[in-house]
Amino acid sequence: MVYYTTWEGETENLVSLEPEPLLQNLKKLYKGTEQEELFKCYSFSQEIKNTFVIKSPLYISASFDKTRGWVIKSVALEQENFNKVLNVTINRDNDKYVQTMPQFFPGNFGNIFYATEDTNMQILNPNYHKTKISHMPVCTGSFNIHRWFRPTSFAVINTKLEDIVFNRGDPLYYVKFHRKENIQLKRFYMTPEIQKIAAANTNVKNFLPKTPFTKLYEMFVNSGNQKRIHKEILKQI
Repeated sequence: MVYYTTWEGETENLVSLEPEPLLQNLKKLYKGTEQEELFKCYSFSQEIKNTFVIKSPLYISASFDKTRGWVIKSVALEQENFNKVLNVTINRDNDKYVQTMPQFFPGNFGNIFYATEDTNMQILNPNYHKTKISHMPVCTGSFNIHRWFRPTSFAVINTKLEDIVFNRGDPLYYVKFHRKENIQLKRFYMTPEIQKIAAANTNVKNFLPKTPFTKLYEMFVNSGNQKRIHKEILKQI
């Protein structure tokens, strides 16, 4: 079992879309086409086992301005609210923003996954889906969601500073859980206690930069936060 929630509060719970198994999604997407033959391939189905599609909860359209950075174009989202779901990377010397790597949902609407045993979660490029930004490389990564607890986020490499446009429901990235058994997702809800721990894990890079995961895992377990999270989740199950 893998437990998941959204980063913030009731608005996020209301608006966020459920992660969908990739195989289930693709069967609907390619129903009645020649590509249906692909789903009969054992190698293919095993490769995407325990892989889920993470979809955009919002419609966003933004363009880059040389003086203001990323500016919202969407009539459905005001600049103030857009700023809450957009982040940009700080360069190595912390003296300017790297605008070619916009990051969306680093806090608001970000998904958090937790497993009760060692489980490596990998963030993947949604290569089976076509969207208006699917030609941009997605920043991928992985970590053990039993030994580290923080929200996922969606970032692309946009070297040409092209407009960013995605619709509600567009696949942003995939998450794959590396376990032999079939993974089931069960939702839990953010509490102040859990949120404080997630925020601390997210911010630790500001105090201990470039700390390897092996050390972060050790710190997390030794702090007792792993047990605190587990206890808070079980209260809801």
